[in-house]
Amino acid sequence: AVAAFSLALAGCQTTALQPTPHTASTVYTGPSSTTGSYLIARQAYRARDLDRAASNFEAALNDDPENPALLRRTFLAELEFGGVPTAITLARRAERVGNATGPFMDLALALDASKTGNWAKADDHLLRLPKTRLNQILRPLLSGWVAAGRSDWVAAKESFAKVKSISGFEVLALLHTAHAKRLEGDQGNADLLFSEALEKSGKPPLRLSLAAAIYYASSQRLDEARRILSARSGRDHDAVGIAAVW
Repeated sequence: AVAAFSLALAGCQTTALQPTPHTASTVYTGPSSTTGSYLIARQAYRARDLDRAASNFEAALNDDPENPALLRRTFLAELEFGGVPTAITLARRAERVGNATGPFMDLALALDASKTGNWAKADDHLLRLPKTRLNQILRPLLSGWVAAGRSDWVAAKESFAKVKSISGFEVLALLHTAHAKRLEGDQGNADLLFSEALEKSGKPPLRLSLAAAIYYASSQRLDEARRILSARSGRDHDAVGIAAVW
């Protein structure tokens, strides 16, 4: 869920954020609209009717605009419905209401701040994430890219090293470090790190093979890219097909 959320945010615009339109007929308009809208929104959310849930959470929020719990619920419904710009706007509102954000809101605000180059604010939101198992991996990865964004390559490497020390995530850390090294302009060490990641993974998953192949192809080393993909013959016809095109 978090990976999908990050990908959605990466593609959104940070300027002129506009609310996502909802179908008017999905909004409760009966008596006691605040309570009615909230209850219908909760029921719709459980039924995965995200359009109706987001619409009614918004309607309830209009009557109680500074309710922290309602802001968080509306944020999540909007996010799942696909209203990323509206979700980020809600996260900003929650931040103004006595820092009433939650983990997903902080993640959204950190990524949003990084898109505008506000690295200090991005760091602040990442530090608020709770120390769960997932965030022990996610937080240093994001912090590493925040550091890379401000060209602090030493801090980026140290942050990725925290992930490398977690059992089962060494290859992931190597890939991120390799990409950072390439961004830094250290092509030699980037190559070594990619090679190490492929070696340690044994039979690398398709995603890793594609990442490595794209890395080499983007620097015009097509023979190396073809070699990596061709090694998957017998397992992935699509990968071999890509290698043939290259």
